[in-house]
Amino acid sequence: MIDEPKVSVIVPVYNVARYLPECIESVLFQSLKDIEVICVNDGSTDGSGELLDKYAAQDNRVSVIHKKNEGYGRAMNIGMGRAKGRYISIVESDDKILPDFLETLYRSAEENELDIIKSELYFWLPTRSYSYRYHGDSRDRYFGQVLPRERLWLRCQFLMNTWSGLYRRGFIESNCICHHESPGASFQDNGFWMQGMIFAERVMVLNYAGYMYRQDNESASIKDKAKVYTMSDEYEWLANHLKGKVSSREMDVINSYRLIRGYRNLYRIDDKYKREYCNRLISDYEQYGDVFFNDVGWQDNYCELTSDTDSFCDRIIDRKRKVTTTLAGAASLIIYGAGKRGERLFRLLCFHGWGGKMQCFIETGMPEKHTIGDVSVYQMDDKRVNYEDALVIISAESGGKMANEMRQALSDRSITRLMIGEDLIDNYYMIC
Repeated sequence: MIDEPKVSVIVPVYNVARYLPECIESVLFQSLKDIEVICVNDGSTDGSGELLDKYAAQDNRVSVIHKKNEGYGRAMNIGMGRAKGRYISIVESDDKILPDFLETLYRSAEENELDIIKSELYFWLPTRSYSYRYHGDSRDRYFGQVLPRERLWLRCQFLMNTWSGLYRRGFIESNCICHHESPGASFQDNGFWMQGMIFAERVMVLNYAGYMYRQDNESASIKDKAKVYTMSDEYEWLANHLKGKVSSREMDVINSYRLIRGYRNLYRIDDKYKREYCNRLISDYEQYGDVFFNDVGWQDNYCELTSDTDSFCDRIIDRKRKVTTTLAGAASLIIYGAGKRGERLFRLLCFHGWGGKMQCFIETGMPEKHTIGDVSVYQMDDKRVNYEDALVIISAESGGKMANEMRQALSDRSITRLMIGEDLIDNYYMIC
């Protein structure tokens, strides 16, 4: 074990034996060799612990902490407490990192004296031979810039995650930044991320993506529809944890995320919990809704929810049920449009278990690419496209010129079984 490594990589592990080798080996084969890898086995029962012990026996940079199952937050805090590196990196045990990930971030962090440095990421579906780099074009001019503490809201415009970056260990320790340790909870990365964004003096996001975020793990906690209040509880804990330590403006940011993330969580949880969960959202809105004083869109969302909650819940449940019934009744799915929105719809379908029905993408003209992952892209009149009993999903934004042209092209060919992309995007939960 290296006494003072450049980076300590924390890998929390719970029953991920099928994914673990790819993850650990991606860390061990980094171009930056001066690292330690701290694997925290949180009571796995599937052989993950034994796999970790084998890696530790083969490479003295790897250490394994075996503990009873107490949840993600506790595992992360124990791992970080053991870290000796100048920087800390978090790699989820079903993900992987590209070979230059740690070195690229470490060099930039040192050159710019950063508390936090982040990369972008790839949404990764290895079972579909697919990856997509998430990139916020509207933030291009801020890549590679040092974002000081007073630019908190700008920092928060980048994709929320804790694992695609490095954190200076001294910064983490001096600010007592930690994970919420509620057993069995999810979304405990939200609180850690928010603490980092609030307290860091110097943050940078690189125009570089080196983290592969797996989206085809069916047991991922984000897909658990029975975890109803975990999102709201995370922000309640965070507000209490930081009470008296942050400014009113910073607390407003926390409460904005409490309301935004809480509202979106409504589309993740099982329908049978929605009405009950709305009571929590209404209570939060009554206390913190003034953070939306100049945001008409979010005010409208919550006003609709609070004005007639029963009808609101009935509507969203009914809408999703109709969409689900339509998807279930289709022999296959065809996405019309192979651009960014088309790919987003593909990821959403895969995320929610409908990816197996994907027949192909279609384009009006000659396609610019032949495949997206393992799915073919055809011109819409190609004889290989089978429209019989297929559902065509229009990717273009409804009401726009392109969507109208797509509808007309389908109508001209007597193809009437279709769905607009918003039916999926507006009714199913997804990160982005």
